[in-house]
Amino acid sequence: MPDPRDAQIERLKAQNAELKDRVADREKTIEELTAFKRLALSRLVAEHDEVMHLRSPQSSSEPPPPAKLATVPYSRTIVIGPCG
Repeated sequence: MPDPRDAQIERLKAQNAELKDRVADREKTIEELTAFKRLALSRLVAEHDEVMHLRSPQSSSEPPPPAKLATVPYSRTIVIGPCG
């Protein structure tokens, strides 16, 4: 008759290996999320710096050029969708 302790030892070794794999996966996920957070924060800082730069008074004595709006061509012959 096999020893039940041997079976328990094998079961615990399998559980231990599974838990080690789960911990490794979780650590990898944490590293990826940390890298994503670092990248997102650096982008936010860069955007903030650009907004502050654009909001700062311009040293140029010339006024900025007026904004030009693009014209959109209009034609009744264009059919969009199944309504022809």
